[in-house]
Order: sequence, then structure tokens, then C-alpha cells
Amino acid sequence: MKSMLLFSLFAFSGVVFAGEDEFQSAKGVGYALVIVEKCTGISPPPNYVQRVRAGMTNAGIDDEDFRQGFVAGAVQAERDYRGKPPANECKDAKRIKAQIDKLIL
Repeated sequence: MKSMLLFSLFAFSGVVFAGEDEFQSAKGVGYALVIVEKCTGISPPPNYVQRVRAGMTNAGIDDEDFRQGFVAGAVQAERDYRGKPPANECKDAKRIKAQIDKLIL
């Protein structure tokens, strides 16, 4: 699902969120965060998702688009990888999480 991770990275590099892009950006975030957790075995802090949600809605993403997209991405990541994802997926997801931390939090 590398294309979802690449879309998410593209979205966090300065693209304005709008319409379907809002949903897809949130989907990429949900996907990336689950992949990072699967790769590292470390769950994000308890309020991490709420902080990402607040940052993205402050940036203009509709709250419902965030909620639906995030859940869709998380479910897709669980579907794609039952165990630990390949190293290249882990690397991409970690890079996206770093962008999320830098640009949104």
C-alpha cells in the first residue's frame, strides 16, 4: 500500500486539504500510524491521535472526513499486514510519522 503512504507524505508537504484529499490524507495518517506501531511494537501516547486530529482540523480538514479517513486507513493497514510489515513500508511510515509530528503537532 505504498501509494497510500506516498500520498500521505505528499499531503503533508504543503498541499492544501480539500474534498476527497481531506479523506485520503486522514486515511494515510491512520495507515501510517498503524504501520509504525506494527513495525516498532510501540503504541502512540494516549492523546496522540486527538492531537493529530486537532492539528488537521485546524489546518482545514473537516472533522468527519478526518474520522472516517483515519479509521479507513487504520483498518486497511490491519488488513494488509497481519504481522510486521516489510522494512521498506516501515521506513516510509516512520518518515510520514516524523512529518506529522513536525507539521501538525
